[in-house]
Amino acid sequence: MEKIKEVIEEKKKEIEEKKKEKKLLEKNLKKLEEKFFKKWKPIKIITK
Repeated sequence: MEKIKEVIEEKKKEIEEKKKEKKLLEKNLKKLEEKFFKKWKPIKIITK
């Protein structure tokens, strides 16, 4: 029974870490998108 609880706790920790990683990745992606769109905005306007 104790072993099962330990495994469950480990899995919970892993899930939390993955959530944090995902948030960080999403944040980085958003920053990259913002940089990209700022850089290419004039071209977008010209092609409209």
